[in-house]
Amino acid sequence: MLSAHLPCSLRHRLVFSILAAALAFGGGALLAQPTPVLISPALPTTSDAVVLVVEPTCNDVFMPPTVAGNTITLEVGPLIPAPCPNSFRYPLGLLAAGSYTLREVDFDGNLLSTSVFQVGAPTTQVGLLAGRFAVSATWFLPGGTPVLLHAAAVQVADESGYFWFVNAGTIEVSVKILDGTAINGHYWVFIASSTTLPFNLTVADTFGGCSPAPGSPNPCPSKTYSSPQGTNQNFIDLGTFTNPKP
Repeated sequence: MLSAHLPCSLRHRLVFSILAAALAFGGGALLAQPTPVLISPALPTTSDAVVLVVEPTCNDVFMPPTVAGNTITLEVGPLIPAPCPNSFRYPLGLLAAGSYTLREVDFDGNLLSTSVFQVGAPTTQVGLLAGRFAVSATWFLPGGTPVLLHAAAVQVADESGYFWFVNAGTIEVSVKILDGTAINGHYWVFIASSTTLPFNLTVADTFGGCSPAPGSPNPCPSKTYSSPQGTNQNFIDLGTFTNPKP
């Protein structure tokens, strides 16, 4: 019987090393396999505390990941019989902007899989449809005197993005812009709210070299969509934005 005074991770390592050896001796070795791993938040910035989430699996993960520069290495144990262990969460803290490689290796250092994720600089604006539309959002902190705050922005794809207010893992407002000019001559704006906090979302059309910055001498055509306190309001706008006439 293993000593109860051994660290949990070491006890796990010993138990499953013995199990793997026994299975190998009996001709039924269950080798380590790549394990489902998530990065939280999914699109982190330098202001987010990043967490490595190892999904529930019949692999056993023994030791916290090691970080060397922009390479993160996770050691994965052998497959084990059901019931499978719970998910594991490993805080990585704040990471510098850049590209990171996540490596999964077995006990002997053999590479099982690699994946890559990006850490970007925080921003309050997304640029959709090749950057033509600059989208930003503000929200109000409830209280005696409402406080206006800028929402953090996350670019998801060329046509979509979202904004969060307090928690980087919580999407408060998402936006999608599609090119519908071939159908009705306009760009289509879709805004989905997941909050009852008041917010303003502004879409600026930067076509022609104008500036979406407040107070610019060459301001862009824009529209602001507002949702008041205590409501959950979505917007579909199929008629505001169009290509200027030549």
